Amino acid sequence: MSRRSHLDLSILNEIANLGMDGLECFPPSHEKEFNTQFYFQFAQQHHLIPTSGSDYHGNKNPEVEPGNNPFPDECRLAVIECFKKQGIL
Repeated sequence: MSRRSHLDLSILNEIANLGMDGLECFPPSHEKEFNTQFYFQFAQQHHLIPTSGSDYHGNKNPEVEPGNNPFPDECRLAVIECFKKQGIL
């Protein structure tokens, strides 16, 4: 485990103990793999919903379209269910 991963783990443990529901585990498709497995395993171990960011920041990066990212269906459905439970959807 790299120094950064160790630091991330320490911070993630603190945040997870505060009661977060999910953790972004899947980078957008235009980014290289960035510790996806590390974050996904952490989410599973802490009963967090694995999420994905679109990495969409408006017109300044037109080749990136909203939602253009790898995101397993079961994780996407878990996010939708959490949003419904929270009254967001």
